[in-house]
Amino acid sequence: MTTTVFILWTMVLGGIGFLLIQICSWLYQMKKQIDFFETFPGPKLHWIYGNLHQNPGPNQKGLDWRIRHPQMYGNVYRLYYSILRPVLNLDGPEVIKAAVKSGAKKVLTGPGYRYFYPWLGDGLLVSKGAKWFRNRRLLTPAFHFDILKPYTNVYNTAAEKLGAKFDRVCDKCESFEIFGPVSLGTLDVMLTCAFSYNQNIQEIGDDHPYVKAVKGLANLLLKRFFNPIMDIDWLYYRTADGKRFLELSEFTHSVSENIIKERRKNLKQSPGSNKGRLDFLDILLSAKDETGKGLDDIEIRDEVETFLFEGHDTTASAISWTLYSLAQYPECLAKVQEELDDVIGQDVNQPIKWEDLANLNYLTLCIKEGMRLHSPVPFIGRITDKEIVLEGRKIPPGIRIDMNLYMVHHNPNVWGDDHMEFKPERFEIDNRADKDSYAFIPFSAGPRSCIGQNFAMNEMKVVIGRIVHKYNISVDETHVIEKVPELIMRAKDGIKLFVTSREKM
Repeated sequence: MTTTVFILWTMVLGGIGFLLIQICSWLYQMKKQIDFFETFPGPKLHWIYGNLHQNPGPNQKGLDWRIRHPQMYGNVYRLYYSILRPVLNLDGPEVIKAAVKSGAKKVLTGPGYRYFYPWLGDGLLVSKGAKWFRNRRLLTPAFHFDILKPYTNVYNTAAEKLGAKFDRVCDKCESFEIFGPVSLGTLDVMLTCAFSYNQNIQEIGDDHPYVKAVKGLANLLLKRFFNPIMDIDWLYYRTADGKRFLELSEFTHSVSENIIKERRKNLKQSPGSNKGRLDFLDILLSAKDETGKGLDDIEIRDEVETFLFEGHDTTASAISWTLYSLAQYPECLAKVQEELDDVIGQDVNQPIKWEDLANLNYLTLCIKEGMRLHSPVPFIGRITDKEIVLEGRKIPPGIRIDMNLYMVHHNPNVWGDDHMEFKPERFEIDNRADKDSYAFIPFSAGPRSCIGQNFAMNEMKVVIGRIVHKYNISVDETHVIEKVPELIMRAKDGIKLFVTSREKM
């Protein structure tokens, strides 16, 4: 055997040996992780699928499957999205509080927030560490009282456009699907408040290319989540879905980048805003940290698109489900309408002013109860970056945890056996006194809670208030409502309501 052949064989055998060592190390770590997770209760495990094959999917059956788990396994239990993807599920306020206060970080590996990167970039939703902290500070002024106040006019304008669609079916004895139109209304609000993008979104509807892109991206994200094989980036982005996801991401980027470029140009030519208000983009363009450094165009694009994503569908879900519950409970609807008549007046075409918002107390209770009952964001994911303790159990770093907000909001130990009923009085001060602050967290909690929650609450008050001030709504009993827990809580086949005019009472 020549020296060259000997060296080649040595390299080959060495490579094989190294590979075997890596495989053995990986298998050992996997066994170690599975051994840890198997110390927690949970449904029976399949050696390939984990528990994913038992989950009926993102539908009402899947939600019913999940909601039984805390009753069977307690507030901390394990699930496997595949044998390689174990997760600890937290379904009680105390354990969620412990996880949030520990500083557990976003899930940026495996299925989770990493999937958002090509679309949302490194915005607040997925950024971490020093960058997240800096950008959070720079963005906070965008949600100051003085900035939010003029947005009330934007909410009213969008609500009037939405109301025009209600007018078309009003008093016609035919039900009206509301989820789609409401979603277009909230996207209209977000685009206007984000960068004064006025392109008749509500009138053009699903045919508008930006609307198509946003809906397409959300659908592709959900589809990927339920296919473990597609977790591998180099494989996913070679599929038709992966290529389409990148294509749609590039389209939304081009829209944002063109607007940012044009706004920078206009600011140089004529400093100051002539819109009568500052939008989100104005704030970002002027933001500076303590060193005098601002955000570059890519950072601004990422934050704008994150703002649009997080504030559009979630608010649409909350508005739609709250309207549905008010239609289901006419006594609650009547109390809201009475309050609106007292605060705004008998003229149902009057706008809701900024100073009115603080006086819409019962409407606020109804919105909170709607978010508890229906949970617009059903779950959030985190991963431990240090050892934490849950119910006396030590959880090491690197463990993924899912915080199931829907289950927390339906925990009978917190909300009682009537937790499936719509009871706005739950949120009266006296009734909240004995409840953990983490029993109701529709906007998440802790340092990474939603930065725009006041913006969203104000928008919901105006849109819901304008609709129910002008119209009576009732449920179409022939239309079956099934919850679909996707990225947000949707309704299979939408939500259909009957609409009649209050002016004709």
